[in-house]
Amino acid sequence: MKYLRFLSISIIFLVTACGGAPAPAAAPAPQQPPAAQEPKVVVVVVTQESAPDSAALAFVEAPTADEAPNTTGCSNSARLEDENPPFGAKVKAGQDFKKTWTLTNTGTCTWDSSYRLVFVSGEQMAALSQVQPLVKNTIPPGSSLTVYITMRAPAESGQYTGNWRWVTGSSDNVVSVDVGNGSLTDAISVAITVP
Repeated sequence: MKYLRFLSISIIFLVTACGGAPAPAAAPAPQQPPAAQEPKVVVVVVTQESAPDSAALAFVEAPTADEAPNTTGCSNSARLEDENPPFGAKVKAGQDFKKTWTLTNTGTCTWDSSYRLVFVSGEQMAALSQVQPLVKNTIPPGSSLTVYITMRAPAESGQYTGNWRWVTGSSDNVVSVDVGNGSLTDAISVAITVP
């Protein structure tokens, strides 16, 4: 009996000294989803120089994408976030002004340096009929791009509108632009009034 008691106490002591039953495995910490990144805005400046048919582009680094841009099988769309001067603004005759459009890439295509603005109709008011390249790297979906073009108001009073398309590759590959209230168009406009 003493032997059983001694054996029982020894086993209990041994089990306790060795840590007893294994501790339950700690549940792995839940993984946090990656923090959402703020959309990046890229500003591109196009200015008219002294020669009426020349332009200079100033580049600001665009966010780089992990994948090479591919427009095959993806959708090309944008949303007009802002424009300045606003539609129908008054501009003095012969005055230079800077037209800006801020576009957000709402499609699934990544915008690259093949994307450009092409003049399509109306009053051009700029030395260029085509602005390319607009981006140095890429603009992934969800990011924004602000484009500036220096223009000159016509010399005579009246209302003037010029229409530009945001295109890639051949000018046939047009980006659809939501200009507000879900209205899609294939051109963005410059509309001014010369008093």
